[in-house]
Amino acid sequence: MKTQKTLYALFCMGIFMATLANFTACGNNTAGSTAAAPAGTCAAGQVNTQYGCLATTSCGGAQTGYGYYPTTNSCYPPVATTSLAGYGQVGQWTGALTSINQSVFAQLLQAAGACNQYNIVNWGGSNCKAYTPAGYIMLVYSGASTVTVQIMAGTSNPAYIGLMNVAAGGGAYGGYGNGTITISRTLTINPVGNGVHMIDTYGSGLSITDTNESFNSINMNLVVQYAGQTLANALALK
Repeated sequence: MKTQKTLYALFCMGIFMATLANFTACGNNTAGSTAAAPAGTCAAGQVNTQYGCLATTSCGGAQTGYGYYPTTNSCYPPVATTSLAGYGQVGQWTGALTSINQSVFAQLLQAAGACNQYNIVNWGGSNCKAYTPAGYIMLVYSGASTVTVQIMAGTSNPAYIGLMNVAAGGGAYGGYGNGTITISRTLTINPVGNGVHMIDTYGSGLSITDTNESFNSINMNLVVQYAGQTLANALALK
């Protein structure tokens, strides 16, 4: 009789353990089947736009489903998402700024604290207008999800920066009148169209877009924007 009770107890324990194991396996299977979002996609409640992944919660009416960009206080339509793996090869791309909006360029320089520091009078090297007629851009991509950007104001060719600064008499920001100012920023890369959109996620308002080329290209046709306005274009060569 005792043997039968022991066998019965072992039988019940076996059923319990099997049931528990099956429950645990099901739980693990459920967890394992939750795949991570594919590279290049946005999180829930966001859409990919010309400014990267933006939340849709602040856009409604005819713009329902658009992404809200706080810097410009505007909603932007979704655009096709490409793979994050398409960022391309490491390297450096440089080129002169063209079609410069000098007013917007001056806003960027002033916001960086490089000129127009004084409330009443800004003259010579302290005046942003001294640097805005020409500019040069350099992108340095090291293979991650960010790119280092340098914008050199006051020159269309960085080879002349040293000579220009000496001729201009030096100064905290590279001289007076014909000197140069260099602004450096690290921008986050987002896929857009067949290209890339680079944006300062720290809120400076600077962004750079090439909708057709990525860092796989020798040439990049860049549109440089600041605070939602086009600052300049640039053909950057590797």
